[in-house]
Amino acid sequence: MAFAVLSLALAALLGFSIHRGSVCMVRGVAEVLSTGRAYMLLSFGKAALWVLLVTTPVLWLEPSPHPLAQGWSVSVYALAGGFLFGVGAAINRGCAFSTLGRLGNGELGAMITLGGFAVGAWSYLSALTWSSLARPEPLAAAYDPLDPVTGALVAALGAWGVWEIVRLWRARPAGASWIELVLARSYRLSAAVALIGVANGVLYALYGPWTYTRVFNETVTSTMHVNPGLPAFQWGLFVAVVAGAIASAWQKGTFHLDWRPSLLWLRDFAGGLLMGIGAGMTPGGNDVLVLHSIPQLSAHALPAYLAMTAGIAMVLIVMRATRGSYLQVDCRRDICVTRWLSTTTQRPETLIRREPPLDGWSAGSPQSFQ
Repeated sequence: MAFAVLSLALAALLGFSIHRGSVCMVRGVAEVLSTGRAYMLLSFGKAALWVLLVTTPVLWLEPSPHPLAQGWSVSVYALAGGFLFGVGAAINRGCAFSTLGRLGNGELGAMITLGGFAVGAWSYLSALTWSSLARPEPLAAAYDPLDPVTGALVAALGAWGVWEIVRLWRARPAGASWIELVLARSYRLSAAVALIGVANGVLYALYGPWTYTRVFNETVTSTMHVNPGLPAFQWGLFVAVVAGAIASAWQKGTFHLDWRPSLLWLRDFAGGLLMGIGAGMTPGGNDVLVLHSIPQLSAHALPAYLAMTAGIAMVLIVMRATRGSYLQVDCRRDICVTRWLSTTTQRPETLIRREPPLDGWSAGSPQSFQ
């Protein structure tokens, strides 16, 4: 029982950190397009490094069998799936991480996205059943926790992890307590992805790929009698992640049930639909790639991730050309400001949400959230 409670607490911490850090792959690509910098995208790389750093020592305690040995090969379907997922994420106004943040804020549109995702996953699996489409091809992952090279890599990552923690600790406001840091209204990018990576690293070592885009896919396949399904506890982990995001929004004061019908729900459903199809083809959404497949060195992970960024970039470029405005994400000193700018006047059209000065993990600059 204590072990299950610890796992649920880690899942809740992950959801809390996703909401407070406001990390999003769509905003990461928007940062590259609007400022030429890639701090948010690079922060996802930090999350993958934290997962590898935490997962490996856990597996040293129980090395065989471990859940990270199974990867996937690079294929046209994997790349096409990554691209479709990226297109869907941009249409949805947020990736797998951001959808959880919106759900935590009480937006029904995020539930519509998840519904579209389930329909997309079902549609793709139905197409596999009734056509000659190729399935994702399993391939043993390059990651081996007992390999000496892995041990040397983890040792180097350990030194980096200590340096990163010291850097974040020194950047905290003078005299801030631990509880004040945890309840800070916003987190630095590096702090958020560190908490996300550490929490997921333990859960990954214990349960294998468990994040919600994988859980949704596996649940759909089990209803179609393609596989035996997932243990119910993995759904419990998903519920705990959502509860963590809701707790963050509630304590922060941003939780508000938004059940009013909106035309944006059509975008949410369409985006979720494409994300579900893409996650089945790849396989995995950006949460699976960042928190599972890249750390295990699966062959398809980085190419599919790059294909996702290309899909997001295409939609953002088309939106800029057709709407007369674009999303600017300006990240400096580990802190990001997000706003819509007019392509003609270069002046803000809509400031998405301006936060007061950060009071934890920060240098005191303002940050905006979607």
